[in-house]
Amino acid sequence: MPSYAASKIGIAAITKALANEWARYGIHVNAIAPGWTKTDMTAALRENPVRNEQISQESQQEGGAILKI
Repeated sequence: MPSYAASKIGIAAITKALANEWARYGIHVNAIAPGWTKTDMTAALRENPVRNEQISQESQQEGGAILKI
C-alpha cells in the first residue's frame, strides 16, 4: 500500500514542520494517524494469516498511533 504509507509519512512530516515553525509562538501541533481499518482494500491482507498477524502486532506497537510533537 504505497499510497497509504506515503500519506502517513506526509502527515508526520507536515506535523513536524508546523511544530518547528509555530513553537516560537507557543503553539503545539498534534496529529492522529489511524491504524489499519477493515475495508475492501485491506481484505486480502487480513485474509492472509501471516500478514494479518503482522498487522495486529503493528497496531499494538503504535499504541493508537498518536503523534505529539
